Amino acid sequence: MFISTNERQAQMNFNTIKAGDVVDIEVGDRELLTSKFLGFTSIDEKYSTTPTFNTLKDVKQHYNVKTNRNLEQIGEHGHDVYAVFEEDGQSWGAYLFKGRWCCGSGANPIRLWRSTK
Repeated sequence: MFISTNERQAQMNFNTIKAGDVVDIEVGDRELLTSKFLGFTSIDEKYSTTPTFNTLKDVKQHYNVKTNRNLEQIGEHGHDVYAVFEEDGQSWGAYLFKGRWCCGSGANPIRLWRSTK
């Protein structure tokens, strides 16, 4: 079920989301189903979808960085920090591109909304 603009509640962001939160995810102009946020990965495993950190603050403290752009620069290709979501039993990861959280091969920016579910 897609979420209409009128049904949305407060916009969230990656600085405030924590593992276990249920969010409505909007990619570009397309709205997706409600997803559960599982956490953030470490850079140790290539293309990981196994969360290690509960919040972005935990990630930034662990790697001693202050900004998303700094965080984006610490890993090498594939060994990045991913924000992991679960939708319909499948997990998928968002990644940083030019300081913004994105998904897909087109680096589509992601917006988060507090779920109404």
